Amino acid sequence: MEHRSHAECVDASSLCVLALIQMDSLVSPRAPVFGHDLLSLLQQMGGKASVEALQNAASGAFGEDAVYANCHGDRFSFHEVLAFLASRGKLEQRGDEVSLGTAPACSDH
Repeated sequence: MEHRSHAECVDASSLCVLALIQMDSLVSPRAPVFGHDLLSLLQQMGGKASVEALQNAASGAFGEDAVYANCHGDRFSFHEVLAFLASRGKLEQRGDEVSLGTAPACSDH
């Protein structure tokens, strides 16, 4: 398939517009980072870190715009996933410090 610029497509047939729509549908949203991946990162950091240090490490490992998820597919921001993991006993948060909780993490996907 020959690639055309958007300007060429505007002047071309509706087939070109259809091709642009099809190309856009091939671009999938970024896969989420699962909570157990964040827990593994915290484990690599010794099992304890400041929220800021964990967030910086997560940004480096997963990207600043990472979206987090649980195994059921619910999506979270970084701070929301920390709260979710803490509510399940997988993470403990005291002030600005986080550490691994007593509940086991789920298995990797």
